Amino acid sequence: MKNTVKFFGIIILAAAIGFSMIACDDEEDNRGLTITGLKDYNGKFVIAAEGTFTDAEDDSESSGLVAAAKIDINKETVTGGRISGGSVTLKVWTTEGDEDNPNIIEYSGNDTVSFYVVILKEATINANTFDGIEDDPTGLYTLLGKIAGFGAVEVTFKNGTASGEFTAMSPF
Repeated sequence: MKNTVKFFGIIILAAAIGFSMIACDDEEDNRGLTITGLKDYNGKFVIAAEGTFTDAEDDSESSGLVAAAKIDINKETVTGGRISGGSVTLKVWTTEGDEDNPNIIEYSGNDTVSFYVVILKEATINANTFDGIEDDPTGLYTLLGKIAGFGAVEVTFKNGTASGEFTAMSPF
């Protein structure tokens, strides 16, 4: 159970980093992550964070990519993209700078990336949802109650655009 809490914490930490460093940009462009194979979740909402699927102790460098419909710094919320027709397209952000001067920008790279995909029952999730989750098992149950599904997608970006098929996974 404790590993599950840490696992969710890692995913959400990636999204939470965005709370303190990014203002949402509503401009539409063609870049982003399209996830297909979601027909069982039509009407639900998706967020995704870069992760490693095989070895949780993997020390390889991560670009810290986070994908969502919107990140609102002022309200400390992440809004998932609504699934329609079995797919969703999300904006993707990455970090730049260093520890003293971090920044998050829209991703425009050319990399192969593995994402953890979290399907939410509601559109937004707030940073407060995760306060104390590692120390209080009831917090984990609250979080699990907001999740409709969990899985992964591996994609290859070209100029910040990629598409891939969702693979369901157990969060445990």
